[in-house]
Amino acid sequence: MTADVVAAPTVEVIYDADRFRDLEDEWRQLYEASPSATPFQTWDWLYTWWEIYGGPGALRLITARHDGRLVGVLPLMADGPGRLVFIGTGLSDHLDLLVDETVSDDVLTTWAHHLARTSR
Repeated sequence: MTADVVAAPTVEVIYDADRFRDLEDEWRQLYEASPSATPFQTWDWLYTWWEIYGGPGALRLITARHDGRLVGVLPLMADGPGRLVFIGTGLSDHLDLLVDETVSDDVLTTWAHHLARTSR
């Protein structure tokens, strides 16, 4: 008897506001499937915030996909050398990631490994 092996989610870091905009439909689906999500995690809130306050070259939107489906969004931006903060910092009442709860452990582990590798 063999155990099923589930592939780890794939990670992409988005640096471009056009790619951020292109995530709208998928982001909405992920948000709707996340019962604990707040209005401050909607694509509308974060993308609008980014358009107004985001700085050139600062976007670091980290996504996770499983079998091609968006299962996680870590909405970050660079705020100085080696420092990442959530998009919405300063004006949002709630700052958090958005993740499909059915695969959250895998997504969080994958993001942690990615951030550890790239922070060096």
